[in-house]
Amino acid sequence: VEDIGKTAEYYKYKISDCIWQDKNSCCIVELVSDSVGAPQWEVRLGRTERFASDAAQAAILIEDADIGVCQTLIDICAFPDPLTVSVPPTGTNAVTTVTAIKRSGKEIICEIPFESEYLAGKIKKTDQLLINHGKHEIADDISRAIDGTGASPSGYIGMTPISPVYNNAQCLDLIFGEINRRGGYFIDHSRTMSDQVSITAKESDVKYAKVGFVISGKTEAQIQGELAAFAAAASHKSGLIAAAQPTEIFIKTLSKNRSIFAKTGVKLVTVGATISQ
Repeated sequence: VEDIGKTAEYYKYKISDCIWQDKNSCCIVELVSDSVGAPQWEVRLGRTERFASDAAQAAILIEDADIGVCQTLIDICAFPDPLTVSVPPTGTNAVTTVTAIKRSGKEIICEIPFESEYLAGKIKKTDQLLINHGKHEIADDISRAIDGTGASPSGYIGMTPISPVYNNAQCLDLIFGEINRRGGYFIDHSRTMSDQVSITAKESDVKYAKVGFVISGKTEAQIQGELAAFAAAASHKSGLIAAAQPTEIFIKTLSKNRSIFAKTGVKLVTVGATISQ
């Protein structure tokens, strides 16, 4: 639009209005001239599918999806664009959730129960991946997490954002080695101040990405604002990943506001696709 305005000035025209029209998915730029008898021009700008796919990609990760058969699960499966869903291995509805997600063609990643005090009362210490575990124990830990969901995951993520595992290079190296062996990737959504995860991921040559945006609004207006902010950020930083919880209000608001991404030239893809860029 800025370039059109500069060109128009050369021909003694100026932009009188610029609006986005949802109905036709285009931007309408009106041009007028002070010259007597000069016609008014209207330029319509639309985004091609090729531009949207080449310019910027973003992914939405729905975490902790132990929801079972409910309207929210139905809405996730029916969402027309790609989504990635992580499922905890100990959830009472994990297998049911994974079965539905797999049938819908959405991407699944497995949550690994890293050692954490936040898992007390949820997962026995003996079922957690501890920082002193060796190579074979870690392989068993990950296998147990996968078996708990019945998933064939594309990637892996820590089940809790706070764990000593995130700061332990030796343990991380063994985890990433096992993930490499399984052909997967790792998503970092930890709350540690350390860069140990990214450093070890690079050294281990594991496919890796970090959650860069969190959608946590409780109302439709809040979530809509966060989606708009995420789309705007993704248009400038391709491959951005946003995390959200599987709430009914989030899924419904996301479904109603899919056009936000098209307007900013952003194409929704799976988390795995952003890592493969």
